Amino acid sequence: MARKPHGTIRPCTECEKPMRPKTWKAEDHPETVVHATSGRCSKCNYAHIARLEKLGLKPTAPSRKPKTKDKTARPCKGHCGKMLRNKEWKTELFPNTIIHRGRGLCYTCYNEEYGRAERVIPVVTPRPSYEENLASLRAYFASRRPYREALGQTFFPDPLDSTANRPENLVPIKHGTASGYDMESRRNVEHCDPCIMAKRKANRESHHRRKQAKASA
Repeated sequence: MARKPHGTIRPCTECEKPMRPKTWKAEDHPETVVHATSGRCSKCNYAHIARLEKLGLKPTAPSRKPKTKDKTARPCKGHCGKMLRNKEWKTELFPNTIIHRGRGLCYTCYNEEYGRAERVIPVVTPRPSYEENLASLRAYFASRRPYREALGQTFFPDPLDSTANRPENLVPIKHGTASGYDMESRRNVEHCDPCIMAKRKANRESHHRRKQAKASA
């Protein structure tokens, strides 16, 4: 159910045009203007601020009296009739009282009147077994193989096989290239001079391309 907007249509204190609250839509209330503050519409409020600025004054918000809280225990409106106190009030200052839940009722009467919120129990799915995890991983690697072949990859080690990560089974490093520098970094190997020079050249070219693209944009 849609929430009913609060407020009423009332005339502006200066131009006497009908004003609507800010939360109301213009198409629902034609021939109305938006209420700004202090009983003035937006246009009159801007003119009021301009007049004050010419006089060297600052516009101030309308003064409002602070709300006073009556710190007295009140009886519950339910069937129990017990005295209620607010949550922030100490028990020592208000003995023989219980906490106010809402709508003038204690927790027991509130739950009986409006019902307790249903507890959402999360659905726990069983964890897959070790064999099921291996099968799903191998199916994923098999589905990605055509893309790897299209990119030119020819060596496909089994990522789930520990023997594939042995030095004799790894793809040889292409020295003198930027990709060779990256492979040395991944394998935690000392960088050779040809790979360092190739990486520096690739970085300079990439920086030059970005600079040209930024200048042309």
